Amino acid sequence: MSIVGSARAAPCSTLPGASSDLHAGAKRRQLASRRGNRNAAPPRIRSATGIRGGAALARLAALSHAQRRELFRAAIVLTFVRLALWLLPFRALRTLMPRLAVATSPRKALSGNESEAIACVAWAIGIAARVVPAATCLVQAMATQYLLGRHGVESTLRFGVTRAAGEFRAHAWITCRDRVVVGGEESPSVYSMLPATLGSTKEFPTV
Repeated sequence: MSIVGSARAAPCSTLPGASSDLHAGAKRRQLASRRGNRNAAPPRIRSATGIRGGAALARLAALSHAQRRELFRAAIVLTFVRLALWLLPFRALRTLMPRLAVATSPRKALSGNESEAIACVAWAIGIAARVVPAATCLVQAMATQYLLGRHGVESTLRFGVTRAAGEFRAHAWITCRDRVVVGGEESPSVYSMLPATLGSTKEFPTV
């Protein structure tokens, strides 16, 4: 049998140096594969935050122009009140807010129906308070009174106190015609209400 015939018949692994060549080739392919994996773009993963953000934007886009405007205004006023309560005496701010409401009141109210205006403001405050940091009951109440005042709706800022499980608690809410608008409908029955001194927009002129 010739050498050529033997070489052709023999498997590759039996040839001299074939084993080392195979190992070297395998190593080169492995290294190339690793480089390719490093250079490959990472897979795109849709996070839960992104999904929630997209849903929120969709809901925002579905709102009417008036609703979006009131929602953005509520967020701005809540932020302003929160910062003002940190920087100004409470009594000064409590007196200032209704006056600002009268001064910035638009020529036309949000709606010809007072009940609709109250409902829209309460809705906007409830939504915006979820994203404004430290939007406490007092912050929400004062912002609500300001927004209602802009639309010519009279309101009263109420304060109440209670003691639960040995702990003293205070709360603030807004009423319109003796109906709670913001702060919880159960507030008058849960908290001992304090006198509404300087709490009503009736005390300020509307001109």
